[in-house]
Amino acid sequence: MKFFRNIRQALLAEGKTSRYLKYAVGEIILVVIGILIALQVNNWNTEKNEQKTIRSLLEAIKQDLKTDIEQTNRTSAFNQKYLDFRKRMLIRTNFDDLPLDSLTFLLRKRTSLYTMNESAFNKLTSLGISKPSKNDSLNFKIFRYYTVIKEHSAQRNDWERSSEDQESQVFNKQAMVELDVKHFDLPEMMDIPSIQDTSTQRRNIIAALKSIEVRNMLKYEVFRKISLIKFFENRNEFAEGLILDIDKELRN
Repeated sequence: MKFFRNIRQALLAEGKTSRYLKYAVGEIILVVIGILIALQVNNWNTEKNEQKTIRSLLEAIKQDLKTDIEQTNRTSAFNQKYLDFRKRMLIRTNFDDLPLDSLTFLLRKRTSLYTMNESAFNKLTSLGISKPSKNDSLNFKIFRYYTVIKEHSAQRNDWERSSEDQESQVFNKQAMVELDVKHFDLPEMMDIPSIQDTSTQRRNIIAALKSIEVRNMLKYEVFRKISLIKFFENRNEFAEGLILDIDKELRN
């Protein structure tokens, strides 16, 4: 800047006003061009850093999806075993040869549920990034998975929990089996005795299994479990396709 100032002073000293004005305008233009270049470089750096962040988050979303798939597979495997047991109970017409443990197992409602991992997606939205890709189809699929499919998953979980509570009440009322304090797993309750003998328990459970209300309840539960497993399969299929799309995006 000292160099430019010396030139201006020399022009003024020589009385070359017109040349001075032209030089001053030129100097201003150079300063403006310098500022514009600096802004452009800054924008490039900002965009580069943003793209780096987005790519990192897309990679994290891909890992979250893989976790979802693995956990959902375990969940479905557990539910399938429970479903198979329930179906065997419905197919049976004679329960006299079953041990009491197998009969009392019917009193226990067991469902494995899984809440989707959305930590990477939440970070994406917290940064105000609504379009992580120039590919609108990929953007749509990501937001669909973490909004629509997530909501459907939550509704499925709520349906399962509320149905289990209702069915437990029905079965416990029909079977009239005294609760075993061992199920509570509390040392403070271990000294509480049971007054119902095992033969009465067997008779009550078998009678309940043959009742129309309990059989209908079990059929509804089987339907619900099959529906839940199919939902998990469809969700995994969508997640697997989304992983492929993210991989393609990251290779570009």
